Amino acid sequence: MSINASLNLSLQYDKSANKTVLVTGFFDLLHSGHIRFLEKASSYGKVIVSLGSDLNLIKSKGKTAICSEEERKYMLSSLKFVDSVHISHLEGPLSFETHLKRFKPDYFIINSDGDSQEKKECCVKNKVKYIVLKRDPKSNFTPRSSTKIRNVDLIPHRLDISGGFFDQVKLNSKQPGSVITCNVETLNCADRAGMSSSTRKVIHQLFGNRFPPNHSEQNLANIILAYENFNKEYISGATDAYGLVFSSVCKFKFDNGYTPYGIEKITNDKTLNWLEKHLFLKFTQPRPEGYKVYTGKEKFPIQVLKKYSQISEDTWQAIKSRDLQFLIKSVNSTCSIQEQLVDGYISEETKPEIEDLKNKGYGAKLMGAGGHGYIMCVGATKPENATSIKIRKESLSL
Repeated sequence: MSINASLNLSLQYDKSANKTVLVTGFFDLLHSGHIRFLEKASSYGKVIVSLGSDLNLIKSKGKTAICSEEERKYMLSSLKFVDSVHISHLEGPLSFETHLKRFKPDYFIINSDGDSQEKKECCVKNKVKYIVLKRDPKSNFTPRSSTKIRNVDLIPHRLDISGGFFDQVKLNSKQPGSVITCNVETLNCADRAGMSSSTRKVIHQLFGNRFPPNHSEQNLANIILAYENFNKEYISGATDAYGLVFSSVCKFKFDNGYTPYGIEKITNDKTLNWLEKHLFLKFTQPRPEGYKVYTGKEKFPIQVLKKYSQISEDTWQAIKSRDLQFLIKSVNSTCSIQEQLVDGYISEETKPEIEDLKNKGYGAKLMGAGGHGYIMCVGATKPENATSIKIRKESLSL
């Protein structure tokens, strides 16, 4: 650095050394755009952050904080561009005014997308200079926005590997049984295709594009199940609610009830990594409007249900023991017995594709209620035109 440049930098520092700057925001999902803004604000003086509270975020933007106010304060306080952070418990767009009056800064600085006449008038009233900064990403950095980051869908999908239908009281009141699900990272899936699209829409209505923090998986699953079944005569859908919320591979045990009485989870990385290598999805077509999987005349014979319950246990053991051939056999047995239980489980259009996969040595079954949609494939290699999956291993219990 030249002597002149060093002198100019020193003069700039001296000029701003005794000045103070107040900035405000929620800073939820802290990103490089926030850092750039704070960096530029710090050139005017010592930066004081008036941090919006969790409650204000909900009331002003209708969004639940992903990182709590204390967590956000902790992160901001660690930045070299920030002198101090203070949580404001006022509500509304002028929540920073309490700190404007308390600290009497020389400048109030805000990004252009937060600029408003109301904020400007507040600063004029309190005799604080109002400065608006243009969004200016650091060289070669992608422009970032908390809103855009929030809009990324992080709600997972679920695969029902075996035992589907045992969450229905009309079945589990006759014979206890388990549903085995695999929770996978978000996929770009079609609706009406056996991937719990209706339950995922309920989750989006309740929570947006990600589950709220500080809730147990059990609690969230029960909230979703209750909401989806509100005012319904027949309660169903526990496999969807629980399968979407609970991470990893789970066995949900049902016995004459709408919700599982017991839950087992596989968390062994070696087992989960093994399963990822052998589990695939293949799309056929969405279930047509008006197509009825159930006729309402299904009998669900006890001997068939007992056999199905055992197949579900076999599937669980095949996964735990990492026995590929046993798993292929169990998945094909699941498919066959679901077809016995429900006449419309495999449509005429889908049947040839499932049979072709089985003839090639794969385990294959339809997802969800059946009819059409996605086929889950199990095999040594990925079938043609199939999609690999990524198991979500992290628990929601924060």
